[in-house]
Amino acid sequence: MQKFRRWLRSYVGFTTSQTNGFLVLLPLLVLILFSEPVWRWWCQCNAPQSVHDSAALEAFIAGWREEPAVSSRGRQGRAHEVPVPERFAFNPNRTGFDSLRRLGLAPHLARRIIHYRDKGGRFYVRRDLLRIYGFDSLLYQTLAPFIQLPEKAVRENYLTTTPAERKAAAAFDLNIADTARLKRIYGIGNALSQRIVKFRDRLGGFISGQQLYEVYGLDSTVVKRLLEVSYIADGFQPRKFNVNTIDEHDLSAHPYVSGSIARAIVAYRFQHGPFHTTNDLRNIPILTGAIIEKIEPYILFSEQ
Repeated sequence: MQKFRRWLRSYVGFTTSQTNGFLVLLPLLVLILFSEPVWRWWCQCNAPQSVHDSAALEAFIAGWREEPAVSSRGRQGRAHEVPVPERFAFNPNRTGFDSLRRLGLAPHLARRIIHYRDKGGRFYVRRDLLRIYGFDSLLYQTLAPFIQLPEKAVRENYLTTTPAERKAAAAFDLNIADTARLKRIYGIGNALSQRIVKFRDRLGGFISGQQLYEVYGLDSTVVKRLLEVSYIADGFQPRKFNVNTIDEHDLSAHPYVSGSIARAIVAYRFQHGPFHTTNDLRNIPILTGAIIEKIEPYILFSEQ
Protein backbone atom coordinates (compact mmCIF):
# COMPACT_ATOMS: atom_id res chain seq x y z
CA MET A 1 0.00 0.00 0.00
CA GLN A 2 2.85 2.38 0.81
CA LYS A 3 4.37 1.70 -2.59
CA PHE A 4 1.07 2.49 -4.24
CA ARG A 5 0.82 5.75 -2.25
CA ARG A 6 4.35 6.77 -3.32
CA TRP A 7 3.52 5.89 -6.93
CA LEU A 8 0.40 8.10 -6.86
CA ARG A 9 2.28 11.03 -5.38
CA SER A 10 5.15 10.74 -7.83
CA TYR A 11 3.28 9.78 -11.01
CA VAL A 12 0.02 11.71 -10.63
CA GLY A 13 1.34 14.51 -8.50
CA PHE A 14 -1.07 14.04 -5.59
CA THR A 15 -0.39 15.50 -2.21
CA THR A 16 -0.65 13.31 0.86
CA SER A 17 -4.23 14.46 1.63
CA GLN A 18 -5.27 14.02 -2.01
CA THR A 19 -3.81 10.51 -2.02
CA ASN A 20 -5.77 9.59 1.10
CA GLY A 21 -8.97 10.98 -0.44
CA PHE A 22 -8.42 9.04 -3.66
CA LEU A 23 -7.93 5.80 -1.75
CA VAL A 24 -11.26 6.38 0.02
CA LEU A 25 -13.15 7.16 -3.19
CA LEU A 26 -11.68 4.28 -5.20
CA PRO A 27 -13.63 1.45 -3.48
CA LEU A 28 -16.79 3.55 -3.61
CA LEU A 29 -16.41 3.96 -7.37
CA VAL A 30 -15.90 0.21 -7.78
CA LEU A 31 -19.01 -0.46 -5.67
CA ILE A 32 -21.12 1.90 -7.78
CA LEU A 33 -19.89 0.38 -11.05
CA PHE A 34 -20.72 -3.17 -10.04
CA SER A 35 -23.93 -2.55 -8.05
CA GLU A 36 -26.22 -2.42 -11.11
CA PRO A 37 -25.16 -5.83 -12.57
CA VAL A 38 -25.36 -7.39 -9.13
CA TRP A 39 -28.83 -5.93 -8.61
CA ARG A 40 -30.02 -7.25 -12.01
CA TRP A 41 -28.68 -10.72 -11.16
CA TRP A 42 -30.42 -10.69 -7.79
CA CYS A 43 -33.75 -9.64 -9.35
CA GLN A 44 -33.52 -12.46 -11.88
CA CYS A 45 -32.86 -14.97 -9.12
CA ASN A 46 -35.87 -13.70 -7.17
CA ALA A 47 -38.17 -13.12 -10.16
CA PRO A 48 -41.87 -13.99 -9.64
CA GLN A 49 -43.43 -17.11 -11.07
CA SER A 50 -43.59 -17.55 -14.82
CA VAL A 51 -46.45 -16.48 -17.07
CA HIS A 52 -47.55 -20.09 -17.37
CA ASP A 53 -47.70 -20.49 -13.60
CA SER A 54 -49.70 -17.26 -13.29
CA ALA A 55 -52.12 -18.35 -15.99
CA ALA A 56 -52.58 -21.72 -14.31
CA LEU A 57 -53.24 -20.05 -10.98
CA GLU A 58 -55.82 -17.70 -12.55
CA ALA A 59 -57.51 -20.65 -14.23
CA PHE A 60 -57.63 -22.53 -10.93
CA ILE A 61 -59.17 -19.54 -9.12
CA ALA A 62 -61.71 -19.00 -11.91
CA GLY A 63 -62.65 -22.68 -11.83
CA TRP A 64 -63.00 -22.58 -8.06
CA ARG A 65 -65.37 -19.62 -8.28
CA GLU A 66 -67.50 -21.41 -10.86
CA GLU A 67 -67.96 -24.63 -8.90
CA PRO A 68 -71.66 -25.49 -8.54
CA ALA A 69 -73.42 -25.01 -5.27
CA VAL A 70 -73.00 -28.09 -3.11
CA SER A 71 -74.00 -29.07 0.39
CA SER A 72 -71.33 -29.57 3.00
CA ARG A 73 -71.34 -30.27 6.72
CA GLY A 74 -69.89 -27.88 9.24
CA ARG A 75 -67.87 -28.84 12.24
CA GLN A 76 -71.04 -29.15 14.29
CA GLY A 77 -72.58 -31.58 11.77
CA ARG A 78 -75.25 -29.16 10.47
CA ALA A 79 -75.71 -28.84 6.72
CA HIS A 80 -74.59 -25.56 5.11
CA GLU A 81 -75.61 -24.75 1.57
CA VAL A 82 -73.67 -22.50 -0.80
CA PRO A 83 -76.12 -19.80 -2.00
CA VAL A 84 -77.28 -20.33 -5.57
CA PRO A 85 -76.73 -17.17 -7.71
CA GLU A 86 -79.91 -15.34 -8.57
CA ARG A 87 -80.76 -13.94 -11.99
CA PHE A 88 -82.59 -10.65 -12.31
CA ALA A 89 -82.38 -7.53 -14.47
CA PHE A 90 -79.74 -5.07 -13.26
CA ASN A 91 -77.84 -1.98 -14.35
CA PRO A 92 -74.16 -2.12 -13.34
CA ASN A 93 -74.13 1.68 -13.09
CA ARG A 94 -76.56 1.60 -10.15
CA THR A 95 -76.61 -1.89 -8.63
CA GLY A 96 -75.30 -2.04 -5.06
CA PHE A 97 -72.80 -4.40 -3.47
CA ASP A 98 -75.37 -6.81 -1.97
CA SER A 99 -77.26 -7.14 -5.26
CA LEU A 100 -74.02 -7.82 -7.14
CA ARG A 101 -73.22 -10.56 -4.65
CA ARG A 102 -76.67 -12.08 -5.15
CA LEU A 103 -75.91 -12.28 -8.87
CA GLY A 104 -72.96 -14.53 -8.07
CA LEU A 105 -70.09 -12.02 -8.22
CA ALA A 106 -67.21 -12.58 -5.85
CA PRO A 107 -66.77 -9.86 -3.18
CA HIS A 108 -63.60 -8.48 -4.78
CA LEU A 109 -65.34 -8.14 -8.17
CA ALA A 110 -68.32 -6.36 -6.63
CA ARG A 111 -65.97 -3.97 -4.84
CA ARG A 112 -64.03 -3.29 -8.05
CA ILE A 113 -67.23 -2.39 -9.91
CA ILE A 114 -68.30 0.02 -7.17
CA HIS A 115 -64.78 1.49 -6.95
CA TYR A 116 -64.78 1.98 -10.73
CA ARG A 117 -68.07 3.89 -10.48
CA ASP A 118 -66.86 5.95 -7.50
CA LYS A 119 -63.87 7.09 -9.59
CA GLY A 120 -66.19 8.41 -12.30
CA GLY A 121 -66.31 5.29 -14.48
CA ARG A 122 -69.48 4.32 -16.34
CA PHE A 123 -70.69 1.30 -18.30
CA TYR A 124 -72.24 2.18 -21.66
CA VAL A 125 -72.70 -1.27 -23.26
CA ARG A 126 -72.86 -4.76 -21.78
CA ARG A 127 -69.31 -5.76 -22.70
CA ASP A 128 -67.95 -2.82 -20.72
CA LEU A 129 -68.21 -5.09 -17.67
CA LEU A 130 -65.27 -7.07 -19.05
CA ARG A 131 -63.10 -3.99 -18.42
CA ILE A 132 -63.20 -4.88 -14.73
CA TYR A 133 -60.02 -6.79 -13.93
CA GLY A 134 -60.75 -10.43 -13.18
CA PHE A 135 -64.30 -10.45 -14.59
CA ASP A 136 -64.67 -13.94 -16.06
CA SER A 137 -66.03 -14.26 -19.61
CA LEU A 138 -68.16 -17.29 -18.69
CA LEU A 139 -69.80 -15.35 -15.88
CA TYR A 140 -70.41 -12.48 -18.29
CA GLN A 141 -72.17 -14.80 -20.76
CA THR A 142 -74.59 -15.95 -18.07
CA LEU A 143 -75.31 -12.39 -16.93
CA ALA A 144 -75.46 -10.69 -20.36
CA PRO A 145 -79.22 -11.30 -20.97
CA PHE A 146 -80.02 -9.58 -17.67
CA ILE A 147 -77.82 -6.48 -18.08
CA GLN A 148 -79.97 -3.41 -18.69
CA LEU A 149 -77.56 -1.89 -21.20
CA PRO A 150 -77.48 -1.99 -25.01
CA GLU A 151 -75.54 -4.76 -26.73
CA LYS A 152 -73.77 -2.25 -28.95
CA ALA A 153 -73.26 1.49 -28.90
CA VAL A 154 -76.06 3.26 -30.72
CA ARG A 155 -74.83 5.40 -33.57
CA GLU A 156 -76.77 8.53 -34.41
CA ASN A 157 -78.39 8.57 -37.82
CA TYR A 158 -77.80 12.04 -39.20
CA LEU A 159 -80.03 11.32 -42.23
CA THR A 160 -83.21 10.49 -40.30
CA THR A 161 -82.89 12.52 -37.08
CA THR A 162 -83.19 16.24 -36.50
CA PRO A 163 -80.56 18.27 -34.62
CA ALA A 164 -82.95 18.53 -31.66
CA GLU A 165 -83.42 14.76 -31.57
CA ARG A 166 -79.66 14.15 -31.78
CA LYS A 167 -79.11 16.64 -28.99
CA ALA A 168 -81.71 14.94 -26.76
CA ALA A 169 -80.23 11.51 -27.46
CA ALA A 170 -76.73 12.72 -26.55
CA ALA A 171 -77.84 14.23 -23.22
CA PHE A 172 -76.27 12.64 -20.16
CA ASP A 173 -76.72 12.65 -16.40
CA LEU A 174 -74.30 15.14 -14.89
CA ASN A 175 -74.02 13.15 -11.65
CA ILE A 176 -72.86 9.88 -13.21
CA ALA A 177 -70.86 11.12 -16.20
CA ASP A 178 -67.23 10.01 -16.20
CA THR A 179 -64.21 11.99 -17.37
CA ALA A 180 -64.33 10.41 -20.85
CA ARG A 181 -67.87 11.71 -21.39
CA LEU A 182 -67.03 15.17 -20.06
CA LYS A 183 -64.02 15.46 -22.37
CA ARG A 184 -66.32 15.18 -25.37
CA ILE A 185 -67.45 18.72 -24.55
CA TYR A 186 -65.41 21.27 -26.47
CA GLY A 187 -63.22 23.17 -24.01
CA ILE A 188 -62.95 20.41 -21.40
CA GLY A 189 -59.70 18.45 -21.29
CA ASN A 190 -58.07 16.02 -18.87
CA ALA A 191 -57.50 18.52 -16.07
CA LEU A 192 -60.95 20.11 -16.17
CA SER A 193 -62.82 16.81 -16.47
CA GLN A 194 -60.99 15.42 -13.44
CA ARG A 195 -61.60 18.65 -11.56
CA ILE A 196 -65.36 18.46 -12.26
CA VAL A 197 -65.59 14.84 -11.07
CA LYS A 198 -63.50 15.58 -7.96
CA PHE A 199 -65.63 18.63 -7.07
CA ARG A 200 -68.82 16.56 -7.60
CA ASP A 201 -67.53 13.77 -5.34
CA ARG A 202 -66.52 16.18 -2.57
CA LEU A 203 -69.83 17.98 -2.91
CA GLY A 204 -71.97 14.85 -2.75
CA GLY A 205 -73.51 15.41 -6.17
CA PHE A 206 -74.84 18.38 -8.13
CA ILE A 207 -78.35 19.52 -7.27
CA SER A 208 -78.21 22.41 -9.73
CA GLY A 209 -76.35 23.00 -12.97
CA GLN A 210 -75.38 26.43 -11.67
CA GLN A 211 -72.92 24.74 -9.29
CA LEU A 212 -70.69 24.09 -12.29
CA TYR A 213 -69.73 27.76 -12.19
CA GLU A 214 -68.03 27.02 -8.85
CA VAL A 215 -65.53 24.59 -10.42
CA TYR A 216 -62.17 26.33 -10.50
CA GLY A 217 -60.96 27.15 -14.02
CA LEU A 218 -64.23 26.26 -15.76
CA ASP A 219 -65.08 29.06 -18.17
CA SER A 220 -68.68 30.32 -18.23
CA THR A 221 -68.90 29.62 -21.97
CA VAL A 222 -67.87 26.00 -21.39
CA VAL A 223 -70.37 25.73 -18.54
CA LYS A 224 -73.20 26.86 -20.81
CA ARG A 225 -72.07 24.38 -23.45
CA LEU A 226 -72.03 21.61 -20.82
CA LEU A 227 -75.47 22.52 -19.47
CA GLU A 228 -76.94 22.25 -22.97
CA VAL A 229 -76.14 18.53 -23.20
CA SER A 230 -76.46 17.40 -19.57
CA TYR A 231 -79.18 17.13 -16.97
CA ILE A 232 -79.76 16.26 -13.32
CA ALA A 233 -82.10 13.31 -12.85
CA ASP A 234 -85.50 14.01 -11.33
CA GLY A 235 -85.61 13.12 -7.66
CA PHE A 236 -81.82 12.97 -7.32
CA GLN A 237 -80.73 13.00 -3.68
CA PRO A 238 -77.18 14.16 -2.95
CA ARG A 239 -74.92 12.37 -0.50
CA LYS A 240 -75.45 13.97 2.90
CA PHE A 241 -73.44 14.20 6.11
CA ASN A 242 -74.71 14.14 9.68
CA VAL A 243 -73.87 17.50 11.16
CA ASN A 244 -74.11 16.04 14.67
CA THR A 245 -71.55 13.25 14.23
CA ILE A 246 -69.11 14.35 11.53
CA ASP A 247 -65.66 15.42 12.72
CA GLU A 248 -63.90 18.66 11.88
CA HIS A 249 -61.56 17.12 9.28
CA ASP A 250 -64.31 15.48 7.21
CA LEU A 251 -66.56 18.50 7.57
CA SER A 252 -63.93 20.89 6.21
CA ALA A 253 -63.47 18.62 3.17
CA HIS A 254 -66.85 19.76 1.85
CA PRO A 255 -66.46 22.55 -0.72
CA TYR A 256 -68.98 24.78 1.07
CA VAL A 257 -67.41 24.45 4.53
CA SER A 258 -64.11 26.17 5.24
CA GLY A 259 -61.79 25.17 8.05
CA SER A 260 -62.92 28.04 10.29
CA ILE A 261 -66.60 27.21 9.74
CA ALA A 262 -65.97 23.53 10.51
CA ARG A 263 -64.23 24.47 13.77
CA ALA A 264 -67.09 26.79 14.72
CA ILE A 265 -69.74 24.12 14.06
CA VAL A 266 -67.92 21.43 16.05
CA ALA A 267 -67.18 23.84 18.93
CA TYR A 268 -70.81 25.01 19.13
CA ARG A 269 -72.04 21.40 19.05
CA PHE A 270 -69.64 20.51 21.89
CA GLN A 271 -70.83 23.43 24.04
CA HIS A 272 -74.57 23.40 23.32
CA GLY A 273 -75.36 19.84 22.26
CA PRO A 274 -76.65 18.46 18.95
CA PHE A 275 -78.34 20.53 16.26
CA HIS A 276 -82.02 19.83 15.60
CA THR A 277 -82.97 22.20 12.79
CA THR A 278 -81.37 24.65 10.41
CA ASN A 279 -82.31 27.47 12.78
CA ASP A 280 -79.84 26.06 15.32
CA LEU A 281 -77.05 26.69 12.83
CA ARG A 282 -78.05 30.33 12.61
CA ASN A 283 -76.87 30.78 16.21
CA ILE A 284 -73.28 30.49 14.98
CA PRO A 285 -72.19 34.04 14.06
CA ILE A 286 -69.74 32.96 11.37
CA LEU A 287 -72.47 31.09 9.49
CA THR A 288 -74.23 33.55 7.20
CA GLY A 289 -77.61 32.91 5.65
CA ALA A 290 -76.01 32.40 2.24
CA ILE A 291 -73.68 29.68 3.57
CA ILE A 292 -76.51 27.89 5.39
CA GLU A 293 -78.63 27.98 2.23
CA LYS A 294 -75.82 26.34 0.25
CA ILE A 295 -75.05 23.55 2.71
CA GLU A 296 -78.67 22.83 3.78
CA PRO A 297 -79.34 20.25 0.99
CA TYR A 298 -76.27 18.26 2.09
CA ILE A 299 -76.83 18.01 5.86
CA LEU A 300 -78.71 15.62 8.14
CA PHE A 301 -79.65 16.22 11.74
CA SER A 302 -80.24 12.55 12.59
CA GLU A 303 -79.47 9.12 11.19
CA GLN A 304 -81.84 8.17 8.38
